[in-house]
Amino acid sequence: MAIPLRLFLIPLLLVSFTCNGGAQSGSLLQTVQEHFAGIWVGINHDYTVNPANTSKITITVRKDQHEGRLDMEYVYGGEGKPIERYKRRVIFEPKTSTVFIDRKGFGKEHLVADHLDEFLRNGYGDFTLHGVVDHKGDHHAFSRIDYHLSPDSWGYEVYVSTFGGPFLRTGDWSLKRMSVTP
Repeated sequence: MAIPLRLFLIPLLLVSFTCNGGAQSGSLLQTVQEHFAGIWVGINHDYTVNPANTSKITITVRKDQHEGRLDMEYVYGGEGKPIERYKRRVIFEPKTSTVFIDRKGFGKEHLVADHLDEFLRNGYGDFTLHGVVDHKGDHHAFSRIDYHLSPDSWGYEVYVSTFGGPFLRTGDWSLKRMSVTP
């Protein structure tokens, strides 16, 4: 049975930030947590099929009672298309500039995060994740995910390279904030 590509391409669903850097880091994580919270609506493009598949998407992000944790639910479809829901857990580790992603039954990944310190300091901006991932059963795939967060928009693009080949864009998400509270 093939694993739906969208399960690979949804790296940010349940976000849990952890840090051993004390009060200042906790404060930075809380700011980022507040900046992600809300209801986001937009479009996802899946470039792994021809023609590319475009889906409407709503992402609801709630602050959890634990410091820095966000609960996210992605809902794809509607308007005549089947509705699909996905959840994930992502743990940002600022001390090591890494991110751990648990795709709940579809693999776990530990990725390096570039520009994470700057993103945490500003609360908005760009950061990139990269590392070896399990892509369509290929354990030799290397992924790069470019994230962009501003007060009113959130987007990211996923690129995959297999066996040292060129990076190919496999999907992107473009979202606008509809509400700061879910």
